[in-house]
Amino acid sequence: MVREPWLNADGRARAVPKDLRPALALYSVTIVITAGLTLAAGLLVMRLGW
Repeated sequence: MVREPWLNADGRARAVPKDLRPALALYSVTIVITAGLTLAAGLLVMRLGW
């Protein structure tokens, strides 16, 4: 349910910090997973000597 319009009077989108928190949380989780996969791949390459 929308309690107030999300667009300003001039028609531009109005994002507030509470709108951005879920996106930033997802971005942070994605970065951590990517870093973990990169580290695991690097360790595998070092162990196998490719």
